[in-house]
Formats: sequence, C-alpha cells, structure tokens
Amino acid sequence: MSPTLLVRGLAQALTGQWLTGPIFDKELRIASRRKITYIFRSLYLAAVIGLLALFWIEATRSLSYTRSAAAVISRMSEVGMMLTAIVAWTQFIAAQIAAGILLSTAISDEVNRRTLGVLLTAPITSLQIVGGKLLGALVQVMVLVGLSLPALAVVRVFGGVPWQFLSGAVCITLTTALFVGAMALFFSILFQRAYGTILLTLLTLIGLFLLAPLLMELFDPVPRATRQWLLFNLNPYVALAVLTEAMFMPGFAGRTSVSWPLHCGIILSLTLGLLLLCTAMVRRAARRQIIGAGHASRLGRSGTVVPRLRAIWGPPMVWKELHQRLLGRRPILTALILGVLALMVLGTYVHWALEEGFDDAEWHLFYGMLYMFIALLCTAVYAAAPVATEKEGRTWDGLLCTAMTDGQILWGKVCGVARRCLPVWSLLLGHVFIFVLLGYIHPVALVQIPFVVFWSWAIVTGVGLFFSVRLRRATTAVIVNVLFFGILWIGLPFLLAMMFNVLTPGPEEPAEFYMDMLPFVHLGATLDATARSAWNPSPSLSYEWIFWSADDVWSSSLWMLVVGGISTMVAYIFFSAARNRLRKSAG
Repeated sequence: MSPTLLVRGLAQALTGQWLTGPIFDKELRIASRRKITYIFRSLYLAAVIGLLALFWIEATRSLSYTRSAAAVISRMSEVGMMLTAIVAWTQFIAAQIAAGILLSTAISDEVNRRTLGVLLTAPITSLQIVGGKLLGALVQVMVLVGLSLPALAVVRVFGGVPWQFLSGAVCITLTTALFVGAMALFFSILFQRAYGTILLTLLTLIGLFLLAPLLMELFDPVPRATRQWLLFNLNPYVALAVLTEAMFMPGFAGRTSVSWPLHCGIILSLTLGLLLLCTAMVRRAARRQIIGAGHASRLGRSGTVVPRLRAIWGPPMVWKELHQRLLGRRPILTALILGVLALMVLGTYVHWALEEGFDDAEWHLFYGMLYMFIALLCTAVYAAAPVATEKEGRTWDGLLCTAMTDGQILWGKVCGVARRCLPVWSLLLGHVFIFVLLGYIHPVALVQIPFVVFWSWAIVTGVGLFFSVRLRRATTAVIVNVLFFGILWIGLPFLLAMMFNVLTPGPEEPAEFYMDMLPFVHLGATLDATARSAWNPSPSLSYEWIFWSADDVWSSSLWMLVVGGISTMVAYIFFSAARNRLRKSAG
C-alpha cells in the first residue's frame, strides 16, 4: 500500500469520512440554505423562552409572599428544578419531532428524483448514504438542543439541579432522536410519500413505548424485577421520567434499576441495528432503480406494457381517489404493523374485560382521547398531502387542463381524504357503538360523538387542503397543517390559561370559553357523561364543561351544535379559498 493511500485512509478514519462521505456535507449545505430551517429554530427558541417566562412569573409571584430569606433560597432551588425539567422535556419532544420529519424523505426523495442509483455509481457506499443522511439530521437536532443549553445553564444557577440530570437528559434526548430518525429512515426506503413515513413511524413508536409497556404491566408475563428493568432501560420516556423524579427526590433513584448510560447504550445498539438494515435495503433499492425492476414487472412477454383499462363511473376525480390503494406500495408490511398494533390494543380490552373495568368512565376517556388524537393526526396529514403530491409528481398542470371544474377536482380530493381517514375514525366510532350495545355507554353518545367527529374532520380537512394548494411540497404542507392545529388546539389554550392566570390575575372566563370549543373537550364531556349514566333516562345525564354552566343533555347538545356549525362554516371558508387559489397554484 502506497503512503498516499495510507494517509488518505487514516484521514478518513479520523474524520469519520468512512461513515458519512460527501452526503453529510451535502445535507448540511442544503439545510443551511432553507429558510424554513431558521424559521423552525426561531419558533422553537421562542417557545422555550415563552414557557420559561410564564413559569418564572408564576414562581416569582409566589415568592413575593415569602418573607424568610431561607425559605426564598429553598424555594428558588425548587423553581430551578422545575424550569430545568420543563426545558429538558421540551427539547426531548422537539428533538424526536425534528428527527422524524427531517428523515421522512431522506431516501424517498432520492428515489422519486431517480438519483439514488446515480449516487451508488459514484465512489460512495450505501453506508455513507445512510450515515450521512442520519448524521446530517442529527446536527440539526443538536442545534435545537444547543439553543436551549444557555437556558439550562442560567437556571442551574438557582441550585438544586445536579449535573447528572443535565448530562443524562441531553444524552437520552440525542439517543432517542437517533433511534426515531433511524426508524423514519427505514420507512422512507419503503414508502415514497413523507406522510406515510411519518404516520408509520408515529404508530410504531406508540406501539413500542406505550402499548407494549401497558400490556406488560397489565398481564405480568415476566417477574416484576425483570419487567421494571425492561421498562426503565428500554423506554426513553420512562427513563427521562425517572431521571426527572430523581432530581426532585434524590432518594428515588436508589429504589429503581434505571441507569441512563446503560439505557443510552441499548438505544444506540438498536439504532445501529436499524442502520445496518437500512444499508442493505438502500443498496437493494438502488439496484432496483438502476435495472428498472418496478417497471419490468408490468411488462408482458413480448416486452410491451400490458394495459390495464377499467371503466370509470361518476366524477373522474372522485373515482380516482376512491380507487387509490389504502395501504400504499407496501401493503403487506403496512398491514403487518397495523395488525400488531391492533392485537396490542385488543389485549388491553381483554385485560379490562377480565378485570370487569368497563364500568370505569376513565377507561373510556383514555381510549376515546387516544383514538381521536391518532385520527386527527392522520386527517391533518392526509388532508395536506393530495394537491401538493400532484405538484411533486408533475401531474397538477395536466389535471388543470382537463374538463373538470375546480370544485370537482377539490371535491374528489375531499372524498379521497374521507376514504383514507374512515378506518382510523372507525376506531373511535366502533368503540362507542360496541359499548353502547353492551350497555356501558348511554345511547345518546351515538348522536353526539359522530357529530363531533364530523366537524373535527371537516375543519382539519378544509384547512389542510388550503395549505396543500398554497404550498409546493407535501412535506411542508403536512408540517404546517399539523403545527397549525397543534398551536390552535394545544398551544393556544395553554397560553391563554397561563396568560389569564399569570400575567393578568383575575377572571379566566375567556380562556375557559375557548377551551370549551375544543374537540377533545367535547369528546371528553360526552364520554364522561354517557359512561357514568349508561341506560339511564336522558335528563339524568350530567355534562362537566370547563366554562359552560348548563350541564343537562339538551343545553350541552345545543352548545355542541353551535360549535360544530361554526367549525363547519370555517371549514367551508377554507375550502372555498383553496378552490379560488387552485388555478393560481399551477406552474
């Protein structure tokens, strides 16, 4: 071996070029030239500063009533721990969201642009493609974590925050983001659309970190000590929760078997296994693209394309959307993942049936909220994708040249969103219907909950189609739509409650009135009332609203009708705005 090659190999080994190659540099350059990168960083930093400011104002107000200097010093350490925990959990959640979104199109974009095969014709290995993509996204995650480190450093001045918590929280955040990013990278190899990758990544995380631990706790398949070891060292949410509890209660850490270095090592090992699998899959996907395997399967024996002609009935766009594949390009894998999740959920039902816990209203509230969260998220993703996907596929201009009107095109997209979301919404509706038949939920829920489902779906679909028309990339439209409703239904209620409780002490009616308009509050009030009063006469139903004083079934139904009507009108306004912008979005 010549000295030049030896020096070059040593330089690559020391700088990590053997793992990242030029892909890492390319990802950093692309991210640095996107405006949305700096917008999201600014929003994240503003959210962290806003949370700290609100909690700091509340803490200093309580300190103003304390006259003892010793009590103030003791209280300041508690405030420091509380603010540190808020920042740690905020960056923990934000890092996972950023990693999942950034890597949702890591390989699928290369496949759609037909550049994946070209990359492997260059002196770039599949490991460098996968490693460069993953580490390029990890740098952006580390920037987000770094933005909040000054706040953690300032808060630690108050005392009470051990360095073990800071180092452990940062390491758990980074390793979890790596694992989530590797999983999104895995699904991006299999699925062409970002929204499919995001949804499957989210559902897989729910199964791994929520349903699997829940089943383990319910059925006790292993001894308690083994179960706790698995739960603490394999679940990052539990690991960070235990670390946070140990900060507030120093003696708590000694009563658990959690070790954050061991946990991070296990998560990194799982991430490495996913990366090796992705490396093999990337080479296979590139080979299929080069030789045209996907196209060859559609060829006949004579080498000509076998036509598939099917009769079209009704409006063409509606027919097209209703005949799209629900499970995407990988129906077997998608069905397998969904089937495993369904079995996990069914296992929890079996446990509660054996424990005779169906009379508990909180049990119905838990499943109702879980199903509605998943359904609203799927609706937000599917509604923001259809028009932007046509633009990315370069079929939108051709679609506008047909004889179909703008309303017909957009109505077809609405039907497609409804068809894709119906199986997810059926989880909530099926739960209500079955337990009404079994006598655990009052029959009035069969009227009120479908109405809540309708107007929630309508407003998310209308706004999502508007963003899909205005934006060119499906990924951007999905992110904006999810953020819009996340701020509208989660961030804004929290902000209003904090403002009226912290900044302007006094009546909180505006915040409570706004909260009573949220779909989760409507669902919770309905399930709580109907699950507690199953098969009793309607006047006995008692609804617990946050602001609304009338708690009988008729007044509550009237309030739900008013909110649903307003939401449906807003959905129609956004639908009309999207229809008016349809032709302007061409080109």
